Amino acid sequence: MGTPVIKMPKFVISDEILKQVEALAEQTTPKEALWISGYFAGWAKSKLTTSNSTHQDSYFESVSNSNDFEKLEIRILYGTETGNSYDLAEKLTEILKEEGYVVSCVDINDFKIQNLKKEKCVLIITSTHGDGDPPETAKTFFEELDGRKAPKLDHLQYVILGLGDSSYEHFCGAARYLDKRFNALGAKAILERVECDVDYEEEAEKWFEDVKLKLKELFSKEETMNQNIIHSVKQNEPVQVASNQIFDKRYPFEAEIIENIKITGNGSTKHISHIEFSLEESGLSYQPGDALGVVPVNASSNVEQILTALNLTGEEYINDSNKTLRNSLLYDYDITTLTPRFIETWHNLSKAKDLEEFLPSQGRALLFEYASKNHIIDMIQKYSVTSIDPLEFLNGLRKLQPRLYSISSCQDMALDEVHITVSKLEYELNHGMRYGVASSWLCSRLEPGQTVPVYIQSNHHFRLPEDSNVPVIMIGAGTGIAPYRAFLHQLESDNKKNSPTWLFFGERNFRTDFLYQTEWQQWLRTGYLDRISLAFSRDAKEKIYVQHRIIEQGKTVFEWLEEGAFIYVCGDATYMAKDVNQALLTIIENEGKMSADNASEYLKTLTQQKRYRKDVY
Repeated sequence: MGTPVIKMPKFVISDEILKQVEALAEQTTPKEALWISGYFAGWAKSKLTTSNSTHQDSYFESVSNSNDFEKLEIRILYGTETGNSYDLAEKLTEILKEEGYVVSCVDINDFKIQNLKKEKCVLIITSTHGDGDPPETAKTFFEELDGRKAPKLDHLQYVILGLGDSSYEHFCGAARYLDKRFNALGAKAILERVECDVDYEEEAEKWFEDVKLKLKELFSKEETMNQNIIHSVKQNEPVQVASNQIFDKRYPFEAEIIENIKITGNGSTKHISHIEFSLEESGLSYQPGDALGVVPVNASSNVEQILTALNLTGEEYINDSNKTLRNSLLYDYDITTLTPRFIETWHNLSKAKDLEEFLPSQGRALLFEYASKNHIIDMIQKYSVTSIDPLEFLNGLRKLQPRLYSISSCQDMALDEVHITVSKLEYELNHGMRYGVASSWLCSRLEPGQTVPVYIQSNHHFRLPEDSNVPVIMIGAGTGIAPYRAFLHQLESDNKKNSPTWLFFGERNFRTDFLYQTEWQQWLRTGYLDRISLAFSRDAKEKIYVQHRIIEQGKTVFEWLEEGAFIYVCGDATYMAKDVNQALLTIIENEGKMSADNASEYLKTLTQQKRYRKDVY
């Protein structure tokens, strides 16, 4: 194979020296070539630093202004709620850097929309939150993109990866909106938008490869090499291979349960457990605000119910593997949630005409109304199939996904432990009780000594302020108190009492549901917690929630905001978080003597300044 010809700016190297370099290249191995490039890079640096600065500046200015030395920079933007988009964006960044591209990875919340005018190529990874909404931290970007000041993007090429949950009506709604809006502003999609369901890993890996191939097709290898003429390579430096297993979502750590204690009192209408795991010898680390990913197991009673409805034994082997159908249903698949894919699969198998109106091709509204009132077992019992291939059934299911729980401990104090706070989900549906897959497993079927596959999911958007003097307002209901316990343990570990802290906490009953009561009282006494405002909705005739306590303390809350306070909200996204948001707008409008529009802008500014942080679900 001949030496590749690299097009160089004429002023950089003479034809005679270029011939010598090409001749040398013909005689060297790739490893030798890398060493030589490092040698010349070091030599050039020493020469340039001894030259006068004017010469050095003019040299690099001429290189950067050369038409033959065009710089291609790729911007990766991510919008994330739980950290999945962030993780994928970081991985894509490393992949493209290894390919030689100049890449930067930026949170959409930190990216000014007018800067799109300066970009050539943007790769976007975004999740969808709730009913087709963008992630909380990305809302400003989406709003500005929809506004009158959104720039024309005729020069821009882009590609979008969406993460979502197909059990929701507006699947990947945020990604779809971005694609539509970028297109309307004149940008050109270099690949079709890809939409991933909750089991997104394999599809995301394929997307990475598609992106790599497309970029190579669009931007020549020559241009990429021009960006990377100078490398710094250490002679004979061995490749470092980690000796220890790195545990993550794909390869979780089997953590032993140390404690599993119900912390709601007798007579409570809720079952909430405090669960402690050992991370000893895992190498896992976490910070307050992070989440623990838990890989659940389906209830054996639910699996047997499915097998009975299918008229299968469960001992059938799948695809000549050693795994039986029973074990596949226990450990690998979501056997509860009705998704569009399963409805379509079961319609094809059962030929039930009643299911035709719920097919994705007939529109999504009726489909999701039906799915919200039924589980998989309800459908297969009602529309039975006399004979079924186990693999056909499994192909209609999606993979069983990990659950994320806010960590309620601080590693500086818990050391090799991690704690979570779990509320057991139980409800009545179709004349029978139904239970949350992970929460019922954790709260009711696991005991100390048993192990659970876990990993750490970082949440960079829910950290304590770096400045320990900044006031902190923590708002949460139910298990939304979990990260605040971690916050206070961290402040106690760091012996930081100078940060004013205020907890707003809501639950049903004071006597049975005041989670971690003795710890909060202790922190009040020792000065790590300055104020606490409680709302127990079922202790009085008129229900009181956290948003009511916030409004009652409106004057002081606004004073704290004016002093630079950070606000944290953790818990239910559907009701609590929206009600708290409205309460804050009311306070800002009343206490700040502002119009509704200005109050909204005030709160938006807090979000942009990362002083209004949410971890809602």
